[in-house]
Amino acid sequence: MVNRKHIIETLCRLTETGDEVDRCYASRALGVLGDTSAIAALIERLRDEDVDVSIDAAEALGKIGDSSAIPALLESLTHDPDGEVKTAVVEALGKIGGHDVIAPLLEMAKSCPDDMAWDDTGGWNAWWDMQLFAVKALGRMGVVEAVPVLAALLVDEEGQDIESDILTALALIGGEGEHVLIQRLTKGLPRERRRAAIALGLSKSMAARQALAYAMTDREAEVRVAALRALGKQGGVSQYLDIILRFLKDPDPEMRHAVIEVTTDLSDLSAFLASEDNANIIREKFAPLLTDSSPQVRAAALKALQGVGLMPPEMVEQIRQCLTVQDNTVVAAACTLLAHQGDQSVLVVLLQILSNQQRDAWLRSQVATALGILGNFEAVGILSWAVRDEAQPVRLAALNALMQLERQSQVSKPNSPAGAPSPKAQTNEQAQRTPLEIIIAALKGKVEPANASTVPVESANASQVATDSANASRVATESANASPVTNESANAATASNEIQIYPDDAQPSPSTESLAAEGLQNTTDDDIPKPRPAMSTLEAIAMDNMEAALLMNEPAEAASHRAEEKSSEIQEYIDIAQDNIELGERLFVPKKVEVATDVRHLSARILGKCDREEAVKALIEALNDDDPILRREAADSLGQIARRSPETKGLADAFENLITFINTGDREM
Repeated sequence: MVNRKHIIETLCRLTETGDEVDRCYASRALGVLGDTSAIAALIERLRDEDVDVSIDAAEALGKIGDSSAIPALLESLTHDPDGEVKTAVVEALGKIGGHDVIAPLLEMAKSCPDDMAWDDTGGWNAWWDMQLFAVKALGRMGVVEAVPVLAALLVDEEGQDIESDILTALALIGGEGEHVLIQRLTKGLPRERRRAAIALGLSKSMAARQALAYAMTDREAEVRVAALRALGKQGGVSQYLDIILRFLKDPDPEMRHAVIEVTTDLSDLSAFLASEDNANIIREKFAPLLTDSSPQVRAAALKALQGVGLMPPEMVEQIRQCLTVQDNTVVAAACTLLAHQGDQSVLVVLLQILSNQQRDAWLRSQVATALGILGNFEAVGILSWAVRDEAQPVRLAALNALMQLERQSQVSKPNSPAGAPSPKAQTNEQAQRTPLEIIIAALKGKVEPANASTVPVESANASQVATDSANASRVATESANASPVTNESANAATASNEIQIYPDDAQPSPSTESLAAEGLQNTTDDDIPKPRPAMSTLEAIAMDNMEAALLMNEPAEAASHRAEEKSSEIQEYIDIAQDNIELGERLFVPKKVEVATDVRHLSARILGKCDREEAVKALIEALNDDDPILRREAADSLGQIARRSPETKGLADAFENLITFINTGDREM
């Protein structure tokens, strides 16, 4: 067993005998270990000749948190000339806490020490950080004596803008501090009232709740919203739910939207909805929002209703009508809610949206996800087609939906093929394919580019799809020579449901932000310029400016000859830098990826969610592929399966390949 005492003694000795780097790292390590036997050595380093060592020593003493270090820290606070060291000391004192640190923290919060030099060049002054750390520490410690000091800072027009931190400290102190916030909430400017409301969300007293409830009637919408959200953070406020729901009629859409979010985020909402009467109250209150003038409110209401059980028929019809609007967020939320409701009558509408490549890519990806939730195997044909879509979000969502259908089929038919749809009205090849087989085929590259001419034509009409899928299981036909889905056929298919799909050309697309948030690559942009061969920074440093300038126009052979002349030591650093550049480009620079290649990568990733032996076998085969990215995706998916279900058949067959990669594969592999 490792001798902890010996390790601490070695680190303490290193803080004295090592160079500045050793002393820094040793001090940090002692702080992590948190042993009081290291305090004496760290106190010595507070006076180190290297400022960074002193800072690390102060931070380590704060992490250890023993009051025996307070006198030495106070001495450094008084006598050390360096502002960064003083800042680290203040932070450490705040972490240690105790009665002995209150007075110095109060002084530091009030004003800048006289012995600190003010930077007249306009740069940052260390006291600003010291004051901020002092304010935060006084709040955490609940120092009542700090209330007058903090209140004075709020009205100091020449002070730095740390109003939010001061308000938070007052809320944590409570009592008189809370009283200052309530006064500010009722009498301040709109911005002051809003910030006071946010801070009161940290208070748990009845006075704070009453003040926030009153602020929900403020004349400014931003204050009402802040008060509502602060009240929602208090926990156990279901007793106020009736009052909160009344503000669904607020004239400001931001307030209505906030009411929906606060209601759905209540910690005790599940217990509240356990009663069917309470669930009916939520449905009744949210029903008018399905026709709200604000798309943001409508979408939020649709999302919130996902957790409220089955809707009555009249509400289901209202939700269906949301499919006809031009706002993508509303349509997407309606699709998801109807899928959760098991409304099979919307299948044709969902298929039409997904197959229309003129529609927004983000919306189509949400529809593909909804098809997986709906669980109707008539969607397998269109989903297998969407796997080849030009937009990566659609491809990924389609693969995920197929995997979800695969899991549902195993639950309902554990001893039969994976939810294989009826061969009626399908090609022989498609009729025999299960969702898992389609994903495995995609992994092997057996896909064709998706375009309008290959959209499967659904033989089922809307009225037929509306019947129970258990009694009427029929499958969409898929033909490579089928005609595109036209507006006329879409209208005819949905006539019985009186639902029409409108284009979203004139509407701002949410896809850009959504794709950026998910880190997805753009595979449709043909205008990405080809970069000029890069010169690393270290290569440029290795030669003078003139040589660097000449090399930019130097022939490739001459450049190669010059590179060979570099010393091996410089070349080693150049290689390291180039590896880092390539890694950064791979991680952060968007690249154009061929659809067929990307489908294989995504399929390997999705198969990591399946514990079937067939999936494991396909992933093991992918380990031998020439594509290094595919090999990495396959290895990662096998690891996911092993962590989740280590007894999965066939996993042991991957050992030989994986061990080989440890010895011969690239570093990432």
